[in-house]
Amino acid sequence: MPRNVGISSKEHQQHLNYSSTAYILWFKTFFLACCLLYCLPRALAMSSCEACSPNSVCIAEQSNRALFAGTNTIELHVCNWWLAAASSAAYTFQFNFANSIACDTKNILSPVVESIVPKSACAGSSEKVPCKLNVLFKYEFDWAVAIQAHEKANVLLATAVGPKAAIGPVPVGTFFPATIVPRISPIDDVISVCSSQIAIMGTHFSQAPSCNTVQLCSGAKDANKCINVIQDGLNIRSVSCKGESCLGEILLRDRFACLLSEDKKQSAIFAAVSVAGSSAGNAVIGSVIPPSAVIIGVKGAYIGSSKLTVQTIDVCAIEKFSLSKISGKKVQRVYPNKVAIGNGTSETDINLPDAFGVQDDYQLDTIQCGVKSVAPFKFRVRKSKEEEAAESSRDTTLKPSYTRQSTQSSGTSSSGWIVGLIVISIAVAGFGADWWYHRRKYFSGSPGPSTSGMPYSSGGNQ
Repeated sequence: MPRNVGISSKEHQQHLNYSSTAYILWFKTFFLACCLLYCLPRALAMSSCEACSPNSVCIAEQSNRALFAGTNTIELHVCNWWLAAASSAAYTFQFNFANSIACDTKNILSPVVESIVPKSACAGSSEKVPCKLNVLFKYEFDWAVAIQAHEKANVLLATAVGPKAAIGPVPVGTFFPATIVPRISPIDDVISVCSSQIAIMGTHFSQAPSCNTVQLCSGAKDANKCINVIQDGLNIRSVSCKGESCLGEILLRDRFACLLSEDKKQSAIFAAVSVAGSSAGNAVIGSVIPPSAVIIGVKGAYIGSSKLTVQTIDVCAIEKFSLSKISGKKVQRVYPNKVAIGNGTSETDINLPDAFGVQDDYQLDTIQCGVKSVAPFKFRVRKSKEEEAAESSRDTTLKPSYTRQSTQSSGTSSSGWIVGLIVISIAVAGFGADWWYHRRKYFSGSPGPSTSGMPYSSGGNQ
């Protein structure tokens, strides 16, 4: 007979005890794991200064905090701030980027601290809680920093400098990868063919001129792509931004060709702008027009001088000047039309064949890109350089302002005479009416004169 195989009551009880112990051990392990997962981050956050020596000033790491261009403040966590805040301490904080900005060749985009102020009362020496500081930078984080981070995140590093500062930079924020493309605002503007710079509006421009790459083309007013390249590899300078919106100036390498203002169908300027290697934003930013050809002043008109410095509203690639001597009603040309090269400013130098010998009257004409000045500029030669300087200083406040439609003229305008006559007529009429009114009151036996026209009135009878 086969033997009956079974489990004794003693063995059964041992099995139950083993199972209960296993379940209890598993439950304790699970509970401990949950506590660690829930409490460890908080414990580490609360004890972020635990690793900092009591006698050192340390910066708490905040590498996971997202930073954005266009802002200029961050919250910095510093351990043992009471040491740095002591009156005898001399602590500063320096900031830089983990990845240098490739296009910022002059390193002008590095953050510069404007001020550091605690956000609230900070812990004393006995507590291991970081002090929260509000850091204000002099300039906003540049868009080139954010744009260059489209391939690889860039980290902002902070370093404490002082007698007991912890050594080494600490990550305090990250510019995470993002795709940013600058946008150019279309402008229906007029651009002189002799311009040396062009205003431009758009988004995400950089404060570093070398980070803004511009291509200029000529085409139709409705152009949406570059057809004829005029100048390439230009930069945008003098950038000012408010949030994403920016304004700047494109500095031209050379003056435009004079022919550009003659072809009305291809006179629009199309700009393509890339910032820190981004994709290009583009738009038509204006149309080229002929120069104004207006002379607004001359220097060097004194006895013994053989060089005139001519001041004009525009300075063109090709300019011609003609100098004539005025003798009564006779105008004698002494300097023929000659091509002069502008020096990139509003002044052009003319070397005369002979020096001025006497105090004669002259007139100067110009032709810029084929456009002749509407009226000549007239001047008189002075006795000396000192006399010319004195006259120039005296006439500074009297010098008229010019627009593209203005021309040189002298004398008083007819509109001024008309306004003057109207004012005088109103004054005479007012005086006559007032005289008639008082004369009528006097003869009709009215009481004493009114005090309403006096500097002050008593406000009642005394």
